[in-house]
Amino acid sequence: MTEDNFNEGFNDSDCVNVRTKRTRTGGPRSKTGCITCRLRRVKCDETKPLCMRCLRARRECEGYPSIFASAKPWEVVKLFSTGAMIKPSANPRIASNKHAIHSFHFFEKESTKKLAEVWGRELWLKAIPRAAMYSPAMWHAAIAVGSAHEAHWQKNLGAGVHQSKIEWTFGQYNRAIRALTHPDENGNPPSLDIMISASIMFMAFEMLRHEHGKAVSHVKSGISMFQEYRRQIRAGNSGEQEKALIPMSSLEQSLRPATFCNFVSLEEARTELGYYWHSLMDKLHTEFTPRFRAIAEYSESLSRECDVYKHDVTVWLDKFKKLVEGYYSQLVPLSSCQRGDIARLETYALLILQTVETIWCTDESVWDKHLNRFDRILELCRIAASSDQFGDPQCDMKKTDAYCGFQLGNGIVAATFHTIWKARAARIRQKAIQLLRAYPRREAMWDAPMVVTIGEQIDEIERGSENLYDAALRDAPADDIPIWKRVRSIGIKFGATSRVAELTYSIPKSPVGDTLVEVRRRICWNMD
Repeated sequence: MTEDNFNEGFNDSDCVNVRTKRTRTGGPRSKTGCITCRLRRVKCDETKPLCMRCLRARRECEGYPSIFASAKPWEVVKLFSTGAMIKPSANPRIASNKHAIHSFHFFEKESTKKLAEVWGRELWLKAIPRAAMYSPAMWHAAIAVGSAHEAHWQKNLGAGVHQSKIEWTFGQYNRAIRALTHPDENGNPPSLDIMISASIMFMAFEMLRHEHGKAVSHVKSGISMFQEYRRQIRAGNSGEQEKALIPMSSLEQSLRPATFCNFVSLEEARTELGYYWHSLMDKLHTEFTPRFRAIAEYSESLSRECDVYKHDVTVWLDKFKKLVEGYYSQLVPLSSCQRGDIARLETYALLILQTVETIWCTDESVWDKHLNRFDRILELCRIAASSDQFGDPQCDMKKTDAYCGFQLGNGIVAATFHTIWKARAARIRQKAIQLLRAYPRREAMWDAPMVVTIGEQIDEIERGSENLYDAALRDAPADDIPIWKRVRSIGIKFGATSRVAELTYSIPKSPVGDTLVEVRRRICWNMD
């Protein structure tokens, strides 16, 4: 889809009509409101980056007056690459439409802040926005990330995203990739710093889509290019080192698997754990699959890799414990936002350990040995969920991990779902369901009411006629549910337009043998 096609879905005919002289209705017009509310001549609530009035009305919020109108041109600097030195291309935003400008504005004001928390302030707050002013590849990549991040944020707040915008976002992503495969207007290929930076941008884009394998693939591409750069430096073939548009030192820091002797901040702890988490997610989708685990020559190697993950995350937990103890020893109490961040990080560290410790087990009874850990995960999820509630001036709900998209996993709902499924002790399962009922959150594809409905179905299939509430009252142990009645796998197919889904549960056919049968259920849920 081209930008012209996209504009057809966002024509300004309505805007022309509202400019004609007519009796004004609504509240007083604000000079500092969003563009959409100003054109509609209604009072804007001035929520940033997008006003809630537009979102509630299902309108496309055009954001706030662009900073570009008063921005000074960036200074021209030379690019450093291992090949020929090139001059910056003409400013790519000159020919861009208002939607591209808006998405870049969102990227510059919102996305870069969240990315800077994970991969370094100098790179994301300064170098990459500056590079986007000169490089078409970086410009379109920034627009794609900004548009995807905004769509992710809108969906988490319950607002719909028009299909044309989704297609347009992917169009920007593809244009960024194409720009890297063609010479610029001066006939020069993209410089190495732009190539490496683009790989990091593509990683951020795929993280928003929860495509862990693709995100890690882009990181590996950037690392390979940087290793080639280092080889040329050692061989003395890099030419005269001039000032790079994006400093190589910043890129190296972002691409290097971050490990620290000791943590001095939550950002350092998040960076290291994030590397372990996304690396493991990639392994689960590529190498840690049943097909590879069944091959003896791979099995031993993969088992050793799991041992490495277990060791690294155990060390991470020790360092994290010292960091948290240091925070609590300070005179200034932690904000609820900080407590929530601490709880989320520990949650995903425990999930990594649980994953690598059980990945080789086909016996469902192995989960019965993890009940204490399940209890701890639920307590951490409760702390994280309560910290996301409105009211704490230091904790903006939109800026927490659950609403960021670049951070670990999917907030607390995915972790709670795993607990509901695998913790067969009635008290723990009931506690997890009650937690999601108390905090009916939406985190990416995870709706808390949906997970509650699935959890109740799982318990009905496994437990039979006894009600979960009654079983929890008598503290029914996990082994009350026979191994052959336990759900082995769950498939979910979402409806196209409403909150409906079809679930496929795989369970053993009988107490003996390995034959599985499928149980299909259709569910509907509400999200208030």
